[in-house]
Amino acid sequence: MACQVIEEERKAEILQQICKEIQEETGQKAAHKEVLRRYQPTMTAFMLWLDKKELQEAQAKAEKWTNQAPNATVQANTARKKGKKIVKSFAKDMYIQAGETRK
Repeated sequence: MACQVIEEERKAEILQQICKEIQEETGQKAAHKEVLRRYQPTMTAFMLWLDKKELQEAQAKAEKWTNQAPNATVQANTARKKGKKIVKSFAKDMYIQAGETRK
């Protein structure tokens, strides 16, 4: 769970690091596919790079998010990322159910 906290808080930093590495290696702007390919290994290395205090803070925040709720910024980001898919799925299910009740 601490990994999710770190990822949520530092995703932009990690992506920026990946893009910088790709540009230094190739001299070109990073392609989306290449960034995705490198994301998980970079995230794993980033987690190993953190000191014990930062990991403990992330774990404490993860427990707080589990017991209460994430802060408003995290909630808004999650809604933005997943909201459209959830609403689309709900609408599709309701359409199917409505069609079945007419038969």
